[in-house]
Amino acid sequence: MNKLLKSALIVLLVVSIWSFPEGGGATAETLKENKVTLILNTRQLYHNGAVYLSGAPHVVNKGVTFISIRALADRLGYKVSYNRDTKQYTFSNETTSLQLAANEKQYRFNGKQLSFTDKTVPYTTKGTMMVPLRDVTKMFGMRVFPKLSENKVELIWYTELPKPAAKLEASFETNKVQYKIGEPIEYFDLSVAEGSKIKKVNWTNNEKAFFTSGLQTITLQIENELGHTSIASQTIFIEEEVMYTKPEYDALFTPVGEKFPIVREAVLDYLLVPFQLNHQPMKLVRSNSPERIVQEGIYYQDHLSGNIRFLIHHQNARPNPVKIYLLAKNNGNTTATVTVNNLGMFGPNRFVSATGKNSVANYLTGLQQYQTETITIKPDHAELIVAELSSKAIPTESVMTLYADVYADQELSFQVIVLDEENDLQRTYPFLQGINATRDGKHTRGTFENGNRELVVSQVFGTQLSRIILGDGTQDPYVTGVDNFSGYNETNFGNRGVFYTVQLERVAPNTALVLNPRGGHYAGAFLVNGQLVMAPTNGVLHDPNEVVVLHRTGQTEEKVTIQFIPASGSNLPINLLSIPLKIVE
Repeated sequence: MNKLLKSALIVLLVVSIWSFPEGGGATAETLKENKVTLILNTRQLYHNGAVYLSGAPHVVNKGVTFISIRALADRLGYKVSYNRDTKQYTFSNETTSLQLAANEKQYRFNGKQLSFTDKTVPYTTKGTMMVPLRDVTKMFGMRVFPKLSENKVELIWYTELPKPAAKLEASFETNKVQYKIGEPIEYFDLSVAEGSKIKKVNWTNNEKAFFTSGLQTITLQIENELGHTSIASQTIFIEEEVMYTKPEYDALFTPVGEKFPIVREAVLDYLLVPFQLNHQPMKLVRSNSPERIVQEGIYYQDHLSGNIRFLIHHQNARPNPVKIYLLAKNNGNTTATVTVNNLGMFGPNRFVSATGKNSVANYLTGLQQYQTETITIKPDHAELIVAELSSKAIPTESVMTLYADVYADQELSFQVIVLDEENDLQRTYPFLQGINATRDGKHTRGTFENGNRELVVSQVFGTQLSRIILGDGTQDPYVTGVDNFSGYNETNFGNRGVFYTVQLERVAPNTALVLNPRGGHYAGAFLVNGQLVMAPTNGVLHDPNEVVVLHRTGQTEEKVTIQFIPASGSNLPINLLSIPLKIVE
């Protein structure tokens, strides 16, 4: 027996190796030592201190130590399967596979064919498959420590420890624990998510300021990508002393483009500020009657030259998609040139307020960014102007809004045409008929001479609650013109398509300029000193009980220029309000 043990010792020493998990990122702190102790000539083996029994004793045969393949597999966490047709055993995990058969020298390791020596051929005994320890330890990376005096062999290998559970802890602080009524509160999210990412953050009662005294509890709940949650709460105290009332706070701290509530009736008591109105020549063509498209045809037509602004705003009421075309025909004897100087378009969209607001925003942005386009039209020829318009089919109940500034170097016949998407313009054009306008006192079509206007306020604006009325038809008169397709005189209700420049020559220090809709919901866009402001940034102003912040002056008097076009799909009039700001040092 001693000779056999010495032979086994020699074999084990030759094959002893260290093995660490693959990946290069393993360290001593991330590895776990595993140890199996084989008691020779018995079925006993100890794995990390726990005793197990193999299917057959561990033996030394002709100087080679053999062990049950299934016992070894169980300890390593491998799977063993047997194929009755090929009589092969497969010893495998996710990355490693060993295929062998009893009494066969040939075997495969990870697909590569190898051979055992004569002394190390696997065999079965009483239904248990025995494999040579030397070859197995070489393949599966186990360090071998023979202890012959104790009649045992120790096998040691290392596995990577599982990653620690993701640490998720909601935490936050406020800049103080005690505040006055209306005092701004700062929140600092200090949440920790080690080993994972925060997917959801949900605050409760994290008001930017409180307007009643007493205790207020704020709660923060976070959730990581694993679905785990953590909650933190903190209670602050609100004193009875007032720093800002709610209206004072809203006027001072609401971000530009955001809205806050106001008392609609109180606005009527604001000082009405007069302005100087200057008309600026610019042909304006409005195609908005009928607003709803119920049949194919020519929706407007006029003979125009020079600078022209087109406003096209229609909703498809047909059961199938339609396209809108802006066509220019040259009836003269010389080649004409049309230059598109600016374009603002949005749609199709089912929400009329969205097309109205975003088309104006795109137009205002284009004043600084649009790349002009030139179109030449030969005599007795017609060309599409603003091909982007007809490139999009408008589904049923969807809306398209377009503003286009063009210049024609000679008189051309301009037509707004609507066709079903499936119909070809060139083939159907000779058969198209004019569409009658619906004169409902709201929707209009026609050509108007004064498409630009300037409103100048020379006095100091903002020393008290004040307002400027826009788009009411009285304080701010509507432009008039002619429906040259039918010959009727027309009024451009709401001054749709008119480009406004409001010059506030002297705005008082610490003044909020806000917009208040007086006719119902409103959603538009404004250039304030050259900066685009969506009014509001998200959604709409629902009614006169809301205002949106356009601008605030600093500690000195300012000149403020506000430019806009009254948004289609929204209600007029609108009021520009000035609110003096309370500043607490």
